[in-house]
Amino acid sequence: MSTVRNRAFRPRITPSLLLDFILISAVAILVMLIEWLTDFDSLVIQWAYNNKDSGVEEFVVYGFIVAFLLALYAMRRTIRYRKLNQKHSETESHLHSSQQHLEMILSNSATILYTAPPDGNSGTNYISNNVKNILGYEPGDFKQPCFWQQILHPDDAVNLFSIVHKLYEQGSFENEFRVRHKNGSWCWIYNKMILVRDEKGNHKEMVGTWLDITERKEAQQAIKKSEQRFQWAAKATKDVIYDWDMQTNVGWANDQQFIGFGYPAQNSNIVTADWWKERLHPDERYRVINSIREATNQQRDTWSTEYRFQRADGTYAYILDRCVITYLENGLPSRCVGTMTDLSELKNAEQELILAKEKAEESAKAKSDFLANMSHEIRTPLNGIIGMTDMTLETNLTAEQKYYLNIVKSSSETLLGLINDILDFSKIEAGRLEFSATPFSLREEFPRTLQALGLQASEKDLEFICQIDQNVPDNLVGDALRLQQIIINLAGNAIKFTEKGEVTIKVKSQSVSKDEAVLHFIVSDTGIGIPEDKLSMIFDKFTQADASTSRKYGGTGLGLAITKRLVELMNGTIWAESKELYGSSFHFTAKFRIDPTKELSRSVSTEILENKRVLIVEDNKSTCEYLTEMLRHFKMKTSAVANGKDALMELTRAVRNKHRYDLVILDITLPGQINGFDVAQTIKQDDLLSGTEIIVVTMSQKISDRQQFAQMGITEFFSKPFDQTDLLGSIQKMLSRNKVETGGDSEFAQTGPTEVAATTKETLKILLAEDNKVNQEVALTMLTKQGYDVRIASNGEEAVKAVQKELFDLVLMDVQMPAMNGYEATQKIRQMHEPWLPHIPIIGLTANALAGDRQKCIDSGMDDYLSKPINMKHLLSTITRLHKNGSARSNGNEAAPQQVNFKVGYEELLNKLGGSRKVITTCLNLFNEEIPPLLIKLDFAFQGRNAEEIKWICHGLRSSLLTMEMYAATKLAARIEILAAQNAYEEMRQLLPGLKKEIDEAIDLIRNNLKNQ
Repeated sequence: MSTVRNRAFRPRITPSLLLDFILISAVAILVMLIEWLTDFDSLVIQWAYNNKDSGVEEFVVYGFIVAFLLALYAMRRTIRYRKLNQKHSETESHLHSSQQHLEMILSNSATILYTAPPDGNSGTNYISNNVKNILGYEPGDFKQPCFWQQILHPDDAVNLFSIVHKLYEQGSFENEFRVRHKNGSWCWIYNKMILVRDEKGNHKEMVGTWLDITERKEAQQAIKKSEQRFQWAAKATKDVIYDWDMQTNVGWANDQQFIGFGYPAQNSNIVTADWWKERLHPDERYRVINSIREATNQQRDTWSTEYRFQRADGTYAYILDRCVITYLENGLPSRCVGTMTDLSELKNAEQELILAKEKAEESAKAKSDFLANMSHEIRTPLNGIIGMTDMTLETNLTAEQKYYLNIVKSSSETLLGLINDILDFSKIEAGRLEFSATPFSLREEFPRTLQALGLQASEKDLEFICQIDQNVPDNLVGDALRLQQIIINLAGNAIKFTEKGEVTIKVKSQSVSKDEAVLHFIVSDTGIGIPEDKLSMIFDKFTQADASTSRKYGGTGLGLAITKRLVELMNGTIWAESKELYGSSFHFTAKFRIDPTKELSRSVSTEILENKRVLIVEDNKSTCEYLTEMLRHFKMKTSAVANGKDALMELTRAVRNKHRYDLVILDITLPGQINGFDVAQTIKQDDLLSGTEIIVVTMSQKISDRQQFAQMGITEFFSKPFDQTDLLGSIQKMLSRNKVETGGDSEFAQTGPTEVAATTKETLKILLAEDNKVNQEVALTMLTKQGYDVRIASNGEEAVKAVQKELFDLVLMDVQMPAMNGYEATQKIRQMHEPWLPHIPIIGLTANALAGDRQKCIDSGMDDYLSKPINMKHLLSTITRLHKNGSARSNGNEAAPQQVNFKVGYEELLNKLGGSRKVITTCLNLFNEEIPPLLIKLDFAFQGRNAEEIKWICHGLRSSLLTMEMYAATKLAARIEILAAQNAYEEMRQLLPGLKKEIDEAIDLIRNNLKNQ
């Protein structure tokens, strides 16, 4: 921009003025010439005289001529001024447009343009509008005197007068200073200005620009700080920092490159690649250089390796070298910046750690072996003590003898519990507690786990209730044994600290997805409770809520600590809720996988149960509610009473109203004068009520109670906590039996396992492999008393030979025996077992409570394992479960020809299909439809000598035969499949007729069994 300048008036002869003068002169000459030639003035005067009738002087004519000339001049000037005005307007418009364009450019620029008086104290004459965007102030603010000095940083304002002085001397000046932004922050400004003088050389004004350089200043400060940090880091670190120019092979390194390895410092710390290469260990030089070459050939951004680097004294240091590589546009490596870390101390420490680890492992192994041997040595005599004590207590003894023996038994069990806690805790502390994920049925495992605890609860007259919500999935995958351990710890404590009332175990679903379930377990009691201030410490090791409880109730203080750790390893949490003297509730969650490929192992059909009427005679509210909920889930109609008197009245009323009850679920202990025995006896003796079926569900574990009900013809006796599936199975059997007696369908006659008297127990042939004489005697006595046929093998080799000679229903295999241990013996038995024969269940017996006992047993081929000392109830329960799942012998039917069992496993087929004859008939009909087309295809394959086709047909055929438990036919199909792989057509052809014959005979055997059942 320019300022308006005042100039003195000076006349100038312009081309326009000269043109006007020439034009007027030419017109004057022309007029004078006309007058001279024509006497024009006389004519004008004459005309004027004739029209005016007055005298006209000659000067009038000349006046006219002058007026004409002046008019002509005026017209010329008017035309000129119009052109000048138009040009001036166009110039102003162009100037205005240029000014707007300049302002627009400045508004988007970081440069502020200004003009100001030369004294520097007055306000600006002009400042561009972008000052508002850059500094936040309005342009008018800077017109105030000394405004811009007021926003200067105090440190920069002191040089203001020297700046003005230099400007006057030099005519121009550049500097940097800080000004305060309107928001209060400081901005760095680069100022460049010039001094404008007038014609006389006087100071006229200052013209300059301000450029915002705040970001540049901050970047410079950051770079400066970064350089300082780098310098400090290079001096402080023990690592070598280097910068290598890969084009010149010359680089820079910090002082550590020399000091750290004992070399004298170089000028400017300059080193060459050759200097570094010479100091690489000869054995590693080629590898390291080649690895760098490989990295650059592949244009990798980073490179690292380990090598040995020579110190000044000739020794070698272990180096970890890491760097970043940059490249030129043509792809050649340009620069390499990195660090060299001395790993010598770390390498030495690593070697020491390896040696220490080896020693620690040797020590840990020795300790583990010691614990295993100690466990075995302690548990073996305990097995004899507890086993013999149990058997002695069943003999005729005096009261004093029983008292002493019960003390022996209690002390032995306490000692066993202490050993288990200590060994489990040692495994947890050592991090060697192992978990195995195997499929299991929750509703099968829970009642079996709680049977022993049920006896303890019964002895204290406590109600012991197990409730599993119906929406809880049954087929889980997890460590069932660890879950049992948690439940036994919590429920055992609940029984221990409860003198009256009840102990309840509930299982609920917290969250269930397609593949996973988180279950919520609650163990509640009505015992002594826990003070609120002790709740936070009860899960600590060696801690109990009250020190006096250890004297009264016993225990190590490890049980809850172990339980907490087990829950955490199952991806769950545990907590307690309690009020002193009002009982406790222990909650824990655990995560399990769901096995969708398996159906419920003991599914219950609701067809026979629908609309059946059941009377529940139970005084315990929790048990009554659980039974009611369970039975209603299976569409049964339930009513409940709490005493014997009301039960008999309700039964009688229902008969009179022709709505009699089909079933009574009866507790023994009832309030009032009429107990459960009285109710059962009245029902059996009353003609109106005698047709009502009775199932006993009670806390009693007494054999005498079972026998008393058995004398009345009531054999369905369940001790709490009961197996829901067993109870429903018994209900099905009883209701279907009643249906058969009245001419109904007997489909469910075989459904549901039940506990029967010992006189009807199956006679199983059991092989006991045990080297300890005491354990042999104890187990032999226990099993013989249960009616089992027991054979003894003193070591693994004898066990293998015995299985080769005879067919056993089950094998009890000790895992630690001379000559051949139980694991090896089991593997040999599994290897020699023919696939078409029924599976022989093997139960491992181990006194070693360490490191994955169960998994080792399962891996060797065992079906389950029991920890010594053997609990009789657990042993019998395991034998019953495994035998039901599959036995190698006929199920007690000694009269039947043994060879029949090798042709068809009818009992196994019956158990597999839920005991339903109708389902077996359906499967047999489907089998008859499927097999003939396969046999026809097999004939064509033989004719075409297509070995691959024969192999696949026999494979599919074998699968169907195994499903129907047709063992002999399966054997032949398997043999043909093997021969097909060898292209042995003649041998296969000889076996084909036998295969068809075995299939026909198997079908006939199944049909005969269906008719005779």
